[in-house]
Amino acid sequence: MTSKVYPELRTATANLTFSNDPQFSPRFWEVVQIFVAGIQPLTDIGGVAIWELTNGTFVVSPVTVPGGTQALLQTWLQPTLDLLVRHQMSFNYTIHEYTTFYDSYREMNRPSNVTEYQIGGRLIPRSTVDRNLSKLFHALQTITEHGAVVSGVSLNVSRTPVPDNAVNPAWRDTAISIVIAMPFDYHKRTANRISQGLITNTLLPLLEELTPGSGAYLNEADINQPNWQSTFYGSNYVKLAAIKLKYDPDHFFYARTAVGSEYWVESADGRLCHAV
Repeated sequence: MTSKVYPELRTATANLTFSNDPQFSPRFWEVVQIFVAGIQPLTDIGGVAIWELTNGTFVVSPVTVPGGTQALLQTWLQPTLDLLVRHQMSFNYTIHEYTTFYDSYREMNRPSNVTEYQIGGRLIPRSTVDRNLSKLFHALQTITEHGAVVSGVSLNVSRTPVPDNAVNPAWRDTAISIVIAMPFDYHKRTANRISQGLITNTLLPLLEELTPGSGAYLNEADINQPNWQSTFYGSNYVKLAAIKLKYDPDHFFYARTAVGSEYWVESADGRLCHAV
């Protein structure tokens, strides 16, 4: 493997948390929308915002701009902070500038454990954020009302020219990578199946309807994702399938949503059988 490394950069980072008062719920959602829409100029210069949304809280942990200054980051976050003050909403806010990205990561990123959740995901294109922001947040509000947690990563990984590689082309137009999560209980198998079915059949379709032709991040996605070939691999799937067939003609290497897995069927007892 060849890895490309970069010199350390001065990095500006901020964390923000505020809560939803049921009496003033519209204000809460207004502030969340202002943040998500306003952070895009920072993602265009290489910044990334990691945020988590429930029907009760919004947590940014963190928004990071490698090579950026605290003053620059403060400028782009100020409209969100001003709106919080105007609505008389309490919040916790921290902003720092570090000499290295690693120092920023070590101090401002909170620990997380995704193994305790069942998940599904969707890549939200820039066009959806620009033109259908209110519909997007109506969908997110509905999702949280079902008891789900929404995790978002606001970013920009577009490139010119687009390299000829296996990356799902949907990433090049993505403004937010969304993950929907429901709690997983090791002792309640039936409840887990119901929750995963809710993600597959009810919650994800709310986002898919707003993002036709987009996809999802394979590593943070619904294990039962319909049309997974196009959702996870996009227009690259046909070429990837041909490569897989060339180097693994017996289909020895298998994962449920990996390239070429159509050649196998999982039986009720968990065994793999050749597809007819």
